[in-house]
Amino acid sequence: MDLIGGAGSGPVEALPLLRLSQEDAAWIMDTLVMLDSRNRSLVIRLEGRGGDIQFEQIYGDHDLIWFDPFAGGVIVARRNLGGGHVELLEITAAGDTVWSRRLTPPAVSMTPDQVDALVDDMARGLGRNSPTPHEAMRGAVRKALYLPDPLPGVWAARGTASGEVWLAGFEKADTLGASYAVRRNLPAVSGVVATASGEVWLKTPGVADGLVSWYSIPRGESQVSPRLVLLPATLRLQDALGDQCLGLFTGVLSAKVRPRFAPRTAFSLAGQQFRRTWTPPP
Repeated sequence: MDLIGGAGSGPVEALPLLRLSQEDAAWIMDTLVMLDSRNRSLVIRLEGRGGDIQFEQIYGDHDLIWFDPFAGGVIVARRNLGGGHVELLEITAAGDTVWSRRLTPPAVSMTPDQVDALVDDMARGLGRNSPTPHEAMRGAVRKALYLPDPLPGVWAARGTASGEVWLAGFEKADTLGASYAVRRNLPAVSGVVATASGEVWLKTPGVADGLVSWYSIPRGESQVSPRLVLLPATLRLQDALGDQCLGLFTGVLSAKVRPRFAPRTAFSLAGQQFRRTWTPPP
């Protein structure tokens, strides 16, 4: 694939984030979300040189992504909105957007002196092993460098075990850089499995010490309190019977797991037949 347009077709402006899923014996690939890839590649073209110098833009405003290995979703930070605005989205493996939020970090612009210093440093570094004169290299660097004004609101994004998204911005104070913590608006339940034991197992988001909290509720019982079960975060639960769980570990074909059962706890339940209203603990 020609990502930068070197073959004359123009650079690729969007890339698909693909999802691979299994249905029966077949593997199916489809698109989970389209990612903006504009202004990502920095391509320096020098006259009389056979190849281009290529690497990533320092201040590109293409989409950032962070994969949640436990919840099985992805967080997308869209940065091409202009004015330093940032939009966060969390998308599940099923393709559902569970929450979104738009942020406006303090706008940061580069002064002309800062731009000149950046271009000089890049040209000097690239020119160490090149016969290209410094001024020619400097002109090529400046032409290829993407510098939006203001700069993108953030330059990095990642989720944390505390249930937040941490964003690194360009704002600085003395020698310290600014980071912003955004609380993830996760659903109370991130997965449901009906088991051979006649129960419904509810998976909650979040991981503590490598374990995920599941709550098992007997089907047809309106007054029995849910049971808290701690299972490894790497286990994809498929079924349960008695004190045995059957599931798939990452990288393992199949394994039986003996879960850790916590004592029953009183929860607020309301409903009739098998209709329940229940709020997992925070």
